[in-house]
Amino acid sequence: MADRTARLVCDDGNDNGAVLYSEDIDFTDFPLDQITIWVEGDVILLPSEH
Repeated sequence: MADRTARLVCDDGNDNGAVLYSEDIDFTDFPLDQITIWVEGDVILLPSEH
């Protein structure tokens, strides 16, 4: 059976990659191994929208 856990990590986006928040997720059916998103103000953006 596939591992269905995940870790959410939010960093400051700078070269140092300072982690601002992290959380273990007990179950997910998210189809990708990794994704990058951007947050500007109160808007979540995909890299192609940034």
